[in-house]
Amino acid sequence: MTPAHEDARLAELHRFGILDTLPESQFDRIVALAARYLDMPVAAVTFVDKDRQWFKARIGMDATETPKSESICAIAIQQDHVMVIPDARKDPRVNGMNCVSVDQIVGFYAGAPLRTSDGYQLGTVCVMDSVPRSFTAEEEGVLEDFAALVMDELRLHDTVRQLGDLALLDSLTSLPNRANFRQRLTQAMRRATSTTRKSCWG
Repeated sequence: MTPAHEDARLAELHRFGILDTLPESQFDRIVALAARYLDMPVAAVTFVDKDRQWFKARIGMDATETPKSESICAIAIQQDHVMVIPDARKDPRVNGMNCVSVDQIVGFYAGAPLRTSDGYQLGTVCVMDSVPRSFTAEEEGVLEDFAALVMDELRLHDTVRQLGDLALLDSLTSLPNRANFRQRLTQAMRRATSTTRKSCWG
């Protein structure tokens, strides 16, 4: 991947405004279904940032992010289709990663890229197991379907966010409008109330 392409990919990822957002049920539901349907103990929706891999949704794991150097998904997003690693300990691309060689969390991996309409791969829907296993072409197709569902949700998430931004701006001047002011005032009052309560209770 050329630096120019990676810069454009990162710009597209950041444009969606999804990084570091709170958990959302629609994404959690997709990973739960992926894990159940494909009979995997671990499933996740990941986004690959400049120096890290961040999990929007996950099941079967505790980490919320990992360094990009420890990210199998960072390799998967360079593929055009589902990347399957039947035995991670025998794959030279990943067998030096701590999650494979030290912690031995990953013995099997399959990841379907989250691809925008412009062809940028933002992350993956991935499933994992601690032991090596096989993965059929039909299962690859199912994982791609789950990735398509995530992209549908991501586009909807982006549309709602943009509409929310528009609702808080004056249509003529693009400056914050009265609704924006009321929202900020309400937030400031809540913070002030919260601070007062904390000080009262020590």
